[in-house]
Amino acid sequence: MSKHVFTQVSQSDHVKYAVLAVIFSASLINLSKAIWIDAKAYLAQQLIASAWEETLESGGNVHKPWSWSDTWPIARLQVPHLNVDWIVLEGTSGQALAFGPGGITTNKISNKSMAPTHSYHFAGANINETRVIAGHKDTHFSFLEDLKHSDVLQIQTKDGAWHKYTVTKLEITEPIDQKISINTSVNELTLVTCYPFQATVTPSKLRYVVTLKKISNHA
Repeated sequence: MSKHVFTQVSQSDHVKYAVLAVIFSASLINLSKAIWIDAKAYLAQQLIASAWEETLESGGNVHKPWSWSDTWPIARLQVPHLNVDWIVLEGTSGQALAFGPGGITTNKISNKSMAPTHSYHFAGANINETRVIAGHKDTHFSFLEDLKHSDVLQIQTKDGAWHKYTVTKLEITEPIDQKISINTSVNELTLVTCYPFQATVTPSKLRYVVTLKKISNHA
């Protein structure tokens, strides 16, 4: 009897060890994937930052972060009091928004009402100046939730100059015909993301729009 019981216990232990081994292996695989994703994200940010420095050094010429990229750095956005510092990428394609905020330069403007899912444009005095920037609400543009009236941020353009903007309007809008109207007659910067910030259901029909007025330049 005791031998039979011992055999049953041993077999039970073998099953437990096998299950634990499977769980441990799965955990290692998931951990490895997480580390690999974080490593790729870190490397991508380093390559983007390097491409931006090359852009500045070359006087504004296009420098892609990697050869097959369909986007490239066009500006740098900082909000010092929120510890925000992002390189803005060209366009609002899926690849661009996966790695950073995406902007459209004013030489690509077609009209004043822009579809929020793939193009945001804003006409400014400088034909190569980025005037509308979009980002994901749960990553690069999550800080928009913390912006307040009169807060100041700064944009570095490809000529190396810095431009300061102050928040003048915070609004939640529901795009008409999937478009957001942009006022092209004034010197402003517009930041756009989906809303609400904490919602897990996507896509959202609402947009959170921050309007900023240009206040000064500094070296």
